[in-house]
Amino acid sequence: MNVPATDSIKKRYIFSLVVNILLCVPRFLTASLIPRALGPAAYGDYQFLINNLTSIKNFLDFGTSTAFFTYNAKTEESSSLNIQYLLWWFFQLALIASGVFFAYSLGVYTHIWPGQDIENISLAAISVWLFLFAQQLVQFGDSKGLTILCQKTNLFANYSAAGLLALLYWRGSINIKTAMLIYITGPVILIIFLLLKFYKKYFITGSSISTDLAKNYAYFKNFCAPLVTVTIVGFLADFLDRWMLQKFAGSAAQGYYSLSYNWAAIALIFFNPMLNIFWREASIEVANKNNKKVSEIFLRFTKTAFFLTSFISFFLAFNAQNLISLIAGKTFIAAKFSFITMLFYPMAQVNGQLVGCLFFAYEDVKKYRNYSIVFMLIGTIATYFLMAPRNLFIPGFGTDHSTFALKTLLAGFIGSDILIYKMSEKLKFDYLSLIKHRLQIIFFFVLICYTIQFVLNGVQNVILLTLIWLILYSTIVFFSIYNWPELTGVSNLKFYIANFFNNSKNSSNK
Repeated sequence: MNVPATDSIKKRYIFSLVVNILLCVPRFLTASLIPRALGPAAYGDYQFLINNLTSIKNFLDFGTSTAFFTYNAKTEESSSLNIQYLLWWFFQLALIASGVFFAYSLGVYTHIWPGQDIENISLAAISVWLFLFAQQLVQFGDSKGLTILCQKTNLFANYSAAGLLALLYWRGSINIKTAMLIYITGPVILIIFLLLKFYKKYFITGSSISTDLAKNYAYFKNFCAPLVTVTIVGFLADFLDRWMLQKFAGSAAQGYYSLSYNWAAIALIFFNPMLNIFWREASIEVANKNNKKVSEIFLRFTKTAFFLTSFISFFLAFNAQNLISLIAGKTFIAAKFSFITMLFYPMAQVNGQLVGCLFFAYEDVKKYRNYSIVFMLIGTIATYFLMAPRNLFIPGFGTDHSTFALKTLLAGFIGSDILIYKMSEKLKFDYLSLIKHRLQIIFFFVLICYTIQFVLNGVQNVILLTLIWLILYSTIVFFSIYNWPELTGVSNLKFYIANFFNNSKNSSNK
């Protein structure tokens, strides 16, 4: 097996983590200024279009992006496949554009996208394609071990977009159209730079469009054929979930849920740099047929990821009301319950995404498909009965965005844990031990958070309260894990901390 040369796992992760921390500034600006400027209803319409068109694009992907990453992670020479896959992306853009055009020509676009005008729909379609194409290029760089290059570019692109956002907000010029312009600024920069960087080495190394076409088609067909069904069901589930929220609960409810969902993603700041690194390393060990090593990598990553994600989720959840007022304004205070609920969703996401990578690394796609279809069908049916009004032919409970958020959280935990249990049978690790570790982490953070909440009960200033909360919380957690490092899943944590401070001291003495 010919594996691409790469920087070390530690170097790639630390650099990606630093970049993700630095990205908190532009992400904070985006997650606060855009909802503030648009208000709940317009922000709901904006998020509805972005999420809806993302579902359509993911449907047209048919799992090829997963196959593409897996192939490039295992193989150095892949230029013919890369060229063909690039053309596939442009073909998808043509399909999306044609779909929007025909929906408009036939007059059905108002039923597919309730309450939206065709200009915003068209702009959202292009914006989503550019955003996802940029993410695909970053993922491609990760598959080749070029994480540092991609993250540097990503950092520059995001700060450029944040600068444009700040300027438009200051001028009072933010509406749905300008919000989408901001949305694609970073991706356009990423696409231009990374294509220029990658094209000569990975796309035009003597290969033509037809080189190995039959072989590459066979690879994608074998990998993706089991995913066709799950792609269709996944599209319908994602599309209908957001459509029912928009149709039954309205634009404002869509805005409240979207604010909650987007802010929950902050809890993944430590996890995002891990995912593609984990996927690549696991794929290599799978290719080496080393199940024991795969199991060790998975357990180490999932324990650490769950702890780090919980660290952020609990802090944000226990400060939810203050954060909503600070970041989005009092017009979004009705989002409080869904905001708190969705802040715990990343704790389910990290488990689901890591175990999903293992199914793809083993190319055990059929089994993953079967489980996923069942999960999504149950979830969509649940959404209907929770959200549908009581006066319909098939009546529902007529609930709001808060119940929708709770359903999302429960579905995330149940689905990911079923997959982990099935993978534990394959890799022979102790599933119950993993559950026990998670419960210890949850109890640990609940105890700390309620203690701090009790101590700071009399502080009235919102900004001061949040700042003191953060300092106390971080300090207590740091000293706790120094004494009980097994909570983090890293048994030799003391060694890493001591080594870090020794290196810092030596550097300062030079």
